Amino acid sequence: MMSPIKTLITTTLLLIGINTYAQHEISLEAGGGISTLSYDVLFGDQKNGFAGEFGAAYTYFFSPSFGIRSGVNLSYYHANATLRNISDSYDAFDGEEYFEFRYTMNHYKEKQYALYLNIPLMAQYQFGNNKMFYVAAGGKLGIPLLGKYKTSDNDFKTSGYYPSINVELEEPAFMGFGTFSNMHAKNDFDLQVTAMLSLEAGVK
Repeated sequence: MMSPIKTLITTTLLLIGINTYAQHEISLEAGGGISTLSYDVLFGDQKNGFAGEFGAAYTYFFSPSFGIRSGVNLSYYHANATLRNISDSYDAFDGEEYFEFRYTMNHYKEKQYALYLNIPLMAQYQFGNNKMFYVAAGGKLGIPLLGKYKTSDNDFKTSGYYPSINVELEEPAFMGFGTFSNMHAKNDFDLQVTAMLSLEAGVK
């Protein structure tokens, strides 16, 4: 059920900085918010989940308020997909005759998780007393480290329709026919290097 991820967005909420001298800043970052793993879901809905990140950054300031920031951080993304009832069929052969294999899937739920190593390039503006507040905008290059998904609460019903005798068999199970409840699965999925837009706001 996985599709290629189109967009990854997160919001940083906190930055702790140490001024080395007037025009340079080295900082540790931690943040969280709503993530976007954007992809198309046929016959269902996709919802965003929680995201978080941690990393280190270097900022060069052209003035007391404006600077350019880069660095490296680990970012975690999460999303959920829920599919409506799905029914379909295809032609099959049981070794003796052809039949129509039918299936229905209900209550399909899937969670996806992704971990990226991000390299940002951001324009930063800081303001307020001691320049403690900041906003930043720019882009990030994301290198995938981990992609996983798992499913839960799946009800799967299968049957075989034999047109020669006009009968739909709902058993035996060894032929793949039956009703299977509470099915679970988990596996990895591949991610590509990606470019992301990023907007941050926080306190130093």
